Amino acid sequence: MKQLLTIRGMNCHHCTAAVKEALEEAGAVNVAVSLEDSTACCCSDMEEDTLRSILREEGFTLEKVEMLP
Repeated sequence: MKQLLTIRGMNCHHCTAAVKEALEEAGAVNVAVSLEDSTACCCSDMEEDTLRSILREEGFTLEKVEMLP
């Protein structure tokens, strides 16, 4: 399923690269991270708690997960 994640704490392109890499390593595909919008869009079956934990390990906060069509 396609998910839109709102993420707090991304301040630079290094941050977006860290988020992208962490999500991909966890199994997400088609990951696109936007520093400007503080979001990441990806396809995965991960639960919100799993996503929150992955991002917390990288130093970021997951604020919201939206399911997209």
